[in-house]
Amino acid sequence: MRVCPECDCEYVARAERCSDCGVALIDRSEVDAEAGGSAPPPLPAGDYRALVRREVARELDPLAAALGGAGVPFKVEVRAGFGFELCVRDDERAGALALLREFLPELDSGEPPADAATEAADERCPACDTVLPAQAPECPECGLGLAVEGA
Repeated sequence: MRVCPECDCEYVARAERCSDCGVALIDRSEVDAEAGGSAPPPLPAGDYRALVRREVARELDPLAAALGGAGVPFKVEVRAGFGFELCVRDDERAGALALLREFLPELDSGEPPADAATEAADERCPACDTVLPAQAPECPECGLGLAVEGA
């Protein structure tokens, strides 16, 4: 994982410059070493599914801090064309949503969270797991050709 030393935005490993700041990116391990941090403990096994999506990773910071403070395992994944996903295990989902109510007022309206993952509707690339646009002829991330239904 690469990060911007100025704004702390995260990027995929092949990225070289921050799209916001224009600054050269550095490896996350360099940032952790400078801060004296150690590697986080490994995540518990299980399938992690998206709970909330945001275009900017920084918007997930307070949500991640709340989950981490409560001991709820989570991870943030980069999704091409969709930004960033805060993911939790299915068995933690209800508790995570309850913790995040203050950050996601749309939960009280009875509507799903803005940009919430709708996994059942998400079609993913079998090669790179990128969420695919509807009827995409190929994966926008890895270029894998896809069969289009009805074609």
